[in-house]
Amino acid sequence: MEMEQYIVTRAGLTPLEASKFFPVYREWKAKERSYFEQLRLYRHINSKDPRVCTEAIHKRDQIDINIKKLQMIYHRKFLKILPATKVYQIVRAEDKFHRQAFCKFIFQGKGFR
Repeated sequence: MEMEQYIVTRAGLTPLEASKFFPVYREWKAKERSYFEQLRLYRHINSKDPRVCTEAIHKRDQIDINIKKLQMIYHRKFLKILPATKVYQIVRAEDKFHRQAFCKFIFQGKGFR
């Protein structure tokens, strides 16, 4: 996976560290994906109906909170596997990877439609 290799390189993970870290990381991402799938359900609602919009706002807010709670849980798990300095480098590497992917997406003409 491209992101995993990017994380290994940016955080300087040894093969042993990577072998301990990535199973937990993949577990987190699988759980996180389920929340993103729930968010996707609210893309196509009746935006003219105030009641439907209010419900969608509350549910989206709760999903966002759940995503952040999940992130905190897994950051704590990472800290039991790796030194805090490497976990922080992983967090920053993941952010940078996503920013670069977004820019690449936009600048290749595949932006918002």
